[in-house]
Amino acid sequence: MSTVQHPDVATAITPAWINEHCRLGGTVVAVEAETIGEGVGLMAALARLRLTYADGETGPASVIAKLPAAIEQSRQVATMFGFYEREVSFYREAAPTIDNVANTHFADIDDTGSSFVIVMDDLSHCRTPDQVAGCSPEDAAAIIDAAADLHARYWANEALDGLTWLPRVDNERYIGAIPSYVGMRPAFEAGRYQQLSEVGRRVADRIAESSERMMLDFADRPELTMAHYDLRLDNILFHDDAPAGRPPVYILDWQLSVKTLGAFDVAYFLGWSMTDEVRRQLTEPLMRRYHDRLTGNGVTGYSYQRFEDDVRRSMIGVAFMGAYASVAVPVANERGEQLVDAYVFRSFRALEEMDAQEFVA
Repeated sequence: MSTVQHPDVATAITPAWINEHCRLGGTVVAVEAETIGEGVGLMAALARLRLTYADGETGPASVIAKLPAAIEQSRQVATMFGFYEREVSFYREAAPTIDNVANTHFADIDDTGSSFVIVMDDLSHCRTPDQVAGCSPEDAAAIIDAAADLHARYWANEALDGLTWLPRVDNERYIGAIPSYVGMRPAFEAGRYQQLSEVGRRVADRIAESSERMMLDFADRPELTMAHYDLRLDNILFHDDAPAGRPPVYILDWQLSVKTLGAFDVAYFLGWSMTDEVRRQLTEPLMRRYHDRLTGNGVTGYSYQRFEDDVRRSMIGVAFMGAYASVAVPVANERGEQLVDAYVFRSFRALEEMDAQEFVA
């Protein structure tokens, strides 16, 4: 049971709070909070904390604080699915073993699962890409490499079993999204559904049931690993001049992570982190690159054909998540609307172009 007092907003974080809960090397005497990432994430709030230290003492000039979303409906959705609890557990238990993650100074959550604080290194020296603009071929290759390395590390092994806080993809909260979406489907049908192709609309009519079947089937497969489950461009930072031994890519936002097939992360990334033109050019080369790196990391017994089918089937789940997010998660600004547009329309087009409609229930 946590006894830590959690600030509701970043501006409520004081020097005393920082000094009590974060060991930064020096005594903080002033904190200036700056909101960042507006329109990037939908489930949490981010702020850069600029720090001033006592005379003669030093520490990082700034850190990043992550707090619950400012919009009540977003907080409710995140709490319902256990997103905040999962991310705090990730930063406490798994992050220290993964190179592509920011160093964490503090992570705590209350007993309700709705109030949390994470304080981590400020990676402002890294390059921030744009989900809406889409990914370049070079950046896409770096992300695929990082995904393959992550999945290989936890591929059906004791390390994965040790993540007792990490649920399988068929957990009751995720499966519970199916009837929740069915109740909201009229809102989707009245909106972005109208702009889908004829094939897209036919898929959308059965996508909830098909996604549920996919989750249940994937959870029983022997190739389970840790999947990020939100592997997209806005959750990536690039360290273009990374020194030897340091990763060129940092992965953020682990709220949705689960035990499932790594192919889902590949489909999710391909589905809406690049323009249609770039995706058509890169899908097969990136899938080959991922599978080669996976096997190069020691994974055996998983053929490329099986992987390809898993990616195609995963695209059903990616499109479902886009449809669900478009009606369940409120957006606060124009950039948020553009983000949801990209989520829905790119993923449905990718699904159709990969002939994934054959997996529709």
